Amino acid sequence: MVITRRWLFVLGLAALIVMPGCEGLLGDGGGAPRRTLDTARGGYTIAVDGYAEVYHEQYAQQQMASYAAQSGLTGFWVNTRGDKSYVCFGRYGSADDPAIERDMQRLRAAADAGRIQTRMMTVLPYEVTGGGAAEVYHMDRAHPETIYTLLISVYDDRYSGDPRVAAEREAAAWRAQDQEAYYYHSGHESAVLIGAYYHGAFVQKRDAMNRVSNQMHPVIVRLRQELGVVQMKRNGEPMFDEAGGVVESELIRVPGR
Repeated sequence: MVITRRWLFVLGLAALIVMPGCEGLLGDGGGAPRRTLDTARGGYTIAVDGYAEVYHEQYAQQQMASYAAQSGLTGFWVNTRGDKSYVCFGRYGSADDPAIERDMQRLRAAADAGRIQTRMMTVLPYEVTGGGAAEVYHMDRAHPETIYTLLISVYDDRYSGDPRVAAEREAAAWRAQDQEAYYYHSGHESAVLIGAYYHGAFVQKRDAMNRVSNQMHPVIVRLRQELGVVQMKRNGEPMFDEAGGVVESELIRVPGR
């Protein structure tokens, strides 16, 4: 068998998990309780594949999309840690969360049925801060020349759960459908965005009075219709204005650009 950098990475990861004193599935090796983390900042996840090549993040993204398409499961995401990227499934508050075993059974069933071929199935801690989990989908990761994006959903502090986690999960779900989705956190609100557009996002229209207005490019209009995101959502519910009219998703400037 040819040992590639990918396999060396997987073997090294396995060694890290079983070494006494290393933080991982086995805790600190001395029977100490496992950490319970806020999943908005970090937590635990199931790593199913890993890459350490030069383009590790791109490879992991491609593999994540393949897993999602072949398995029919939603919950895959990419966790990039420095020069390594993991294809992961799920986010959990503690390493002994009962949902972990349930999701592992779902992944094993997909693997046994031949729908996916995982290289590992290991519980790992992750952190969002410092360029870790879910940062792959942050709007800051879009092409630096991007000017506009389509705002389709917002979560705020009235949401029953954590708005940050909800926005990240929705962006990941869109990514699993091969859509270029992002999230963005600002104060008490978290947004879900689709697409990264340049100057051509708007086209000029003239009315009968020769007045000029900017309208969404027909391609983006069609995209909204095909995806069913013409109407904006807040906290998972369709939005209406004070008169009962539909609040539509809109092209906005990329935050900070």
